[in-house]
Amino acid sequence: MPNYNGVWSLSTQYQYAADWPQPPAVALFAGGTNSNVIEFMFFASTGGSSDYGDLHVKSTAPAMVGSTTRAVHYGGEDVARMDFFPIGQGGTVADFGDASVQRKYLTGFGNTTRGIFAGGSSGGPTYHNVMDYITIASTGDATDFGDLTAAMAGYNASAASTTRGMIFGGQTSNNVNSRINVVEYVTIANTGNAVDFGDMNVKRGSPGGLSSNTRALVGGGRDESNTQTLTIDYFTIASTGNASDFGDLNNDGTARNDGTSNGIKGVFGIGSFSATGTSYTYDTVTIATTGNATDFGNPAENKGAKAATSGSHGGIG
Repeated sequence: MPNYNGVWSLSTQYQYAADWPQPPAVALFAGGTNSNVIEFMFFASTGGSSDYGDLHVKSTAPAMVGSTTRAVHYGGEDVARMDFFPIGQGGTVADFGDASVQRKYLTGFGNTTRGIFAGGSSGGPTYHNVMDYITIASTGDATDFGDLTAAMAGYNASAASTTRGMIFGGQTSNNVNSRINVVEYVTIANTGNAVDFGDMNVKRGSPGGLSSNTRALVGGGRDESNTQTLTIDYFTIASTGNASDFGDLNNDGTARNDGTSNGIKGVFGIGSFSATGTSYTYDTVTIATTGNATDFGNPAENKGAKAATSGSHGGIG
C-alpha cells in the first residue's frame, strides 16, 4: 500500500510486479508474395511459425509495426490500406486507415506509441524517400513524418529502441549498383528528416533488421554485385558510427528478408529465390552477444517478402 503521501515503497512495487502487464512473447509475420496469411511464433520455441489468420487483401513486400497489444500492417504491392489486429494467438483483423503513399519494399519501426514507415518503391523506376507515421492505439490515415536523407530508397530495413529508430541501406533504383550502405536515424517522438548515423560494412538491399533497446542488428540481403550476403552487422543505438561485425546468418537469404525480437532473442525471417522456387526459413541470434545465427525452424507458409513485428520494445525492426 502507498504511504500517507501516496508513494508506493520499492518492496511493494516488486511484490506486485508480477501483476503488471507484460508484452506477449510472440513474433508476427504477415503478407508475402501474393499472400494474405498472418503467422505467429513463440520466441521461446524453435519450431517455426503457425497460422494466425488472414489480412483483408494479399500483400507483397509490406511493412509492420506493433505496440505491446496491437500490430499494424502497412501497404505492399498495389495496396494502400493498413490493417490492425491484436498481438497474441488469433484475433480479428480490422481496417486502420490508408497509407500516405502506395508502396512496397518499405520498412517499418517504432515504439509502443508510434509507428513509422520509411522508403519503398511504387514499382518500375519510382522510389521514395518519404517517411510517414501513425499512432498505433488509434485508427486513421498515415501522416507525413519527414524524409530520408541518403536517397529515395526501397528494399531497406530498420530497427528501434523506445526513443530512436534506425534505417539501414536499400537501393535507390532498379539497378543493383544503386545499393547503399548508409544508416540513418530519427527520434521517434519528433517529426523531421532523418540524420546520418554511419555505414554498414556491406552495401545491400533486402536485409532484415531487429534490435534490443540498446543494440540494433542488420543481416542478410544482396550486395552491389547482386550476390547474397550472410553478414550481420551491429550498432549501439544511442550512439552514432559505423557497423561492427556480429557474425553470419545460418541460412542463405537472397530475397526480401525481415526481422523482429523480444529484446533478448532476435529472429531473422529469410527468403530465398532459386530455380526451384522460393524458400523461407528462420534464423535466431542472442542480441547481446556476437556470433553466427542458428536455425530457428520453418514457416507455416513458404513465402518471401513478408513483414515482421512483435510486442516487445525495443525489439521491433
